[in-house]
Amino acid sequence: LHVPTLGERSWPPATGYTLFFWLFLDQLPGDAEARVEIFRFGTEDRKNVISGAIVNEQLQISLLPQKSTFEMGSFKFQAGRWYHCALAHVR
Repeated sequence: LHVPTLGERSWPPATGYTLFFWLFLDQLPGDAEARVEIFRFGTEDRKNVISGAIVNEQLQISLLPQKSTFEMGSFKFQAGRWYHCALAHVR
């Protein structure tokens, strides 16, 4: 999904944002170091980017330009299951 413009609105929004989605994993990569990107969005100049990926069966959130990466604790994704995912960012 590519949203080329938000009109006069800026990204990221001044008050924050929330993203909800359903995710079904047919299978997980056999390579433990493989990265399966779920989402990535940010400004057109790429100065502010957030991405989510599955790495080693865990959800990993990355923020740029800070180069910060967060992993979601001991939770592990499993193949053949539905997941309802929510990401909320408040300033």
